[in-house]
Amino acid sequence: AIAWLMDNIMLRGGCCLAGVPERQMALGLHRPNNLAMVIERVFFKTDLVKDNYFYSGYILGYYKPDNCPRYLRREHFAAMKKHLKDGKLKLVHGTMLEAIDNSTVPITVASLLDHMDWMPDRMINEEMTHLFRKMDPVNGKIFWRTFADNVHAAPLSWLNAVPVNDDDDRVGMYWTTWISHIKDVKVAYEERIDTNQDKGMAMQLITGLKMVTFPFWKPLVASTLKVTGHAKDMEAFYKYQKEGYDSFREGLLHARPALMEAFPLKKDGKMVWIDIGGGTARNLEFLPVEVIRKYFKEIVICDISASLLEMAQKRINAMGIQDIARVVEHDVTASTMFDVLPAAGSVDMITMSYSFSMIPNQKAAIANATKLLKKGGHIGIADFFQKGNYDDCLSPLFRRIRAIESVLHKAWFAMDHVHLLGDKQLGNFEGLETVWDNRFRGSIPFMPFFQPYHGVYIMRKTGK
Repeated sequence: AIAWLMDNIMLRGGCCLAGVPERQMALGLHRPNNLAMVIERVFFKTDLVKDNYFYSGYILGYYKPDNCPRYLRREHFAAMKKHLKDGKLKLVHGTMLEAIDNSTVPITVASLLDHMDWMPDRMINEEMTHLFRKMDPVNGKIFWRTFADNVHAAPLSWLNAVPVNDDDDRVGMYWTTWISHIKDVKVAYEERIDTNQDKGMAMQLITGLKMVTFPFWKPLVASTLKVTGHAKDMEAFYKYQKEGYDSFREGLLHARPALMEAFPLKKDGKMVWIDIGGGTARNLEFLPVEVIRKYFKEIVICDISASLLEMAQKRINAMGIQDIARVVEHDVTASTMFDVLPAAGSVDMITMSYSFSMIPNQKAAIANATKLLKKGGHIGIADFFQKGNYDDCLSPLFRRIRAIESVLHKAWFAMDHVHLLGDKQLGNFEGLETVWDNRFRGSIPFMPFFQPYHGVYIMRKTGK
């Protein structure tokens, strides 16, 4: 209880007064005794009088000659003076992106400190895109520190960063420090974009009403369909929602943009991408058309709903990428899928945006997807989850409350054939290793207090 009060009242309150945002604090609140650890590091593992100039400067209001940053020490004065005279120090009054873009020489070291803790994935992707245009491709290094235990953002996970020993850190507020060598990075960084899917409140309400009342009119719609089984269930559900599908789900499927921010683009391009359960092909619009043409030679939107694929084809036509993208109506759990999709072992990326939880035979879907992938290819899943990343770190009381909430979420979603992903569905897939797993809460339209876990889960194929 004392540790909880220290972390959730004293530490969070103090950080708010110091201007530290909630986004950064959230990266470490699953750990117990954060404040106690900071106090131990600062007061018992550093010397405030003789060495820790960070806090000494705050307390005294000035630096002492023997307790100050290296650039202020007497022995470095001549070197600093020389570099200043040579014009090697440039002050930029502007944004980080402006500073990067205005660099006239290749950047060899980008020391980003902790500011990316404050940023959503979109902004991190944007910054990496600008940086990579200016970084020295051979000698460039990116260095940063974080309040998180691990690399905290999906765009950063592709940097192949390694941890740096920071035992001599004077601040004591950062849990890990990382460095990436540009020459070891295999992915390309490109900015993502947003497109307006809003069709007004009336359409939102109508689509929401159709979803809520679906169990009552499902028998009538299903009786008009020729397809059977799971395809019949899906087509019945989506047939009369297709026009407002994207508009309504922009406020529901929170992990979809996160998955597209995490999407690894290969530097040499010529990628093959299959979007399983791709529905209306909304995922395409997160990438500018010029980026699609630069990195992809084939894109397949595969779904079991003909109505959603009708909308997907319209989107592909509107984007003018019919020569790259196509739609396929098929069940991905069937062995015949290999007759209509790219050849086994030829696919670079498979995405499933809120579709995996709706596939009855999930084991067959993953097995077939794995066969499609080439070695080193990825499966990226954005979906609803039963648990958060740190449920096991909760106190016994909050763990019981979370378990009850999870049961309620599971039952509510099951009414719409959505089966929240748990450890059983995600564990031990043959030939795949997990490379990213991030979960977060997201709201449901018109139900602000109902916030299930969403997440992005990415696996890499290790075998042939």
